[in-house]
Amino acid sequence: MKRFAYLDIEATHTNWRDAEIIEIAFIIKDENGKDLDHFQSLVRPKAGIEKEITELTGITTNMVNNAPEFFNLAPRISQKLEDTIIVAHKAEFDYEILKSALTKLDIVFSNKKICTLELSQKLIPEMRSYSLVSLCDLFQIKLKKNHRALEDAIALSELHTHLRLLNGELKERKEFLPSHKKLIEKAPSLPGIIKISYAKKNELFKTENIRKRLSELLLLQSTNRERISKSLRIDYSKSATLVGAGLMEVQIQKPFYPYCIYQVKTQSGRIILKIGKTDLRKKALYYAKTKNEAQNIINRMVKKLTKTKYAYKDPNLIDTEINKQNIDLKNEISKLVATSKNYLVRSADLVDGKYHYVIIKENKSYAKFQTDKEITKSSELNMKDIKLKNIGPREFMSINHSLKWIKNQKVKTDKILEIKIK
Repeated sequence: MKRFAYLDIEATHTNWRDAEIIEIAFIIKDENGKDLDHFQSLVRPKAGIEKEITELTGITTNMVNNAPEFFNLAPRISQKLEDTIIVAHKAEFDYEILKSALTKLDIVFSNKKICTLELSQKLIPEMRSYSLVSLCDLFQIKLKKNHRALEDAIALSELHTHLRLLNGELKERKEFLPSHKKLIEKAPSLPGIIKISYAKKNELFKTENIRKRLSELLLLQSTNRERISKSLRIDYSKSATLVGAGLMEVQIQKPFYPYCIYQVKTQSGRIILKIGKTDLRKKALYYAKTKNEAQNIINRMVKKLTKTKYAYKDPNLIDTEINKQNIDLKNEISKLVATSKNYLVRSADLVDGKYHYVIIKENKSYAKFQTDKEITKSSELNMKDIKLKNIGPREFMSINHSLKWIKNQKVKTDKILEIKIK
């Protein structure tokens, strides 16, 4: 098992070739983050400490006057660091100054090393500053006394853990930034939409469970690397049903569907599929954002049915063959289109003291309403009080997608009842 030594050194100046160590600290942890050992000590240099270093670190000449010299500490340091991987921020300084000091005492020091500065630059591009303070601010790591060795080593160990999570090394661990964790804990376990804005980028997610989806989007892992490394604005709006959440989503996104798939019957009675431009006066089976997308949908359906692309050809077939192929095609269409009937969708539970409903009249119209009554059959519906709205391509695609999603849910958010509407 790997053992990481999180090392920080304070020195008389910033050039390691000429600097002397005035404080050294390291924390040793295993690859799972378990504390194994630690070391910390002030070190008495041969020369005094300059004012600029005191202002930076808070370490004065008086503080180190009674501290041990490095040669007294070296054997113990070497022993503790044996077989560890040295982790340091700007490792070329901390690693090299320690190696130089040990080499002068004829102590071999050839540990492997990891530089969190270089790793941060690789994983989190475009930051203005990669100082330990800036990175701790990003990951919301508490840094008590910057430029004191032990405090920096503690912060360094947390930073390295966060970077390893973003790099996909600790896949079994579930960690969140503190502010994200609070947000997740407060979020409802209801359907809704989540909007995340960062770096001139907007992401919109429809979800059956806001809390669960937030935890997936904000988990410290490689797939969320860009999202975690930016300053986020996170908003969410709850809905009682997934169908309702989908309708909220299209009101924000306003997707455009310029093409549609529709069906016609030939003189022989055979059903074929065609692609046309969206026309609200024309009954469509499905809508698409591009002609190529519509073509691919048809191709996939046809491929499942027969090697002959009968959606485009009309050979002379006997009636039984036509009927069979029409039935097969209708079955495939029913898998693609979920909104060919009348449905009443109800929230699985009471939300804010009421059941929330969406009524869907074939592919033509819909309405949303609330009541504290649980409706279980068509006769309990009072259509006089319900104002239906026309279903356009956006609403059609949203409702269709939601109904297909609900069908595969393990925990149902929406209860669906097939109804009769006069």
